[in-house]
Amino acid sequence: MAGQIQPGNTTQGAYLGRVPEAPKLAANLPPLPPEPDFIYMASPRKWDVYTWSDGTQELLPQLSKLKLEPGLGGVSETGDITLALVAKRRKGLVEVPRKYGSDEDYVRMFDVQKGKLFVERWRTFVPNGAGVAQRVDTDGYLTFLRWVAATILPEPLPEVLEGRQELYRARLERQQEAAARNPARAVDVARTEEKIEAIDAFLEGAPTVPAKAQTKAQKRAKKAPVAEEVIDADE
Repeated sequence: MAGQIQPGNTTQGAYLGRVPEAPKLAANLPPLPPEPDFIYMASPRKWDVYTWSDGTQELLPQLSKLKLEPGLGGVSETGDITLALVAKRRKGLVEVPRKYGSDEDYVRMFDVQKGKLFVERWRTFVPNGAGVAQRVDTDGYLTFLRWVAATILPEPLPEVLEGRQELYRARLERQQEAAARNPARAVDVARTEEKIEAIDAFLEGAPTVPAKAQTKAQKRAKKAPVAEEVIDADE
């Protein structure tokens, strides 16, 4: 907003301006693509297996993003998100409040060379030569997902877990075929097998699955970056 109505004198309020932002030199800004602001959405039908840094696996909500980009996805040209939220709610999704826990906002904004980049607060960037390297606080994000599970969503129905497991079994078949042609793809097979085993344990009532001794292929799978396990795909 350009200003806010604040109490002025005893007869009327006054618009208060803000100090303008200092001019920016694009060359001094990170060379990252801009991304719009967003709100996280949660669905009682979307849960997945996530892995903590110590190897423990846990069933947690799989979030999507409602991007707050004027003119797109139901967001009005003026930025009103009312219709966009109505459309998401009709699909059974629930918005995750931007302020959570200790009143912490889960979005961070960066000025970048071609605009503004809005990302999750667990994602940071550091200079890396002529480019930028990304760091993700995975455990911090999973702690946030625990909060979402405890305060916003009901526990997932067994049918939800069984459906997720079927998706993984179909994926496993494709990965096994790919690994037969290219042994390097064995890391994908190991990762998916681990998820299927974890869902079996969750269906039996286990709240988490502890880390276990791993084969070399599984250790490689752990080291391989899996973006969708940290920051999830959009709805």
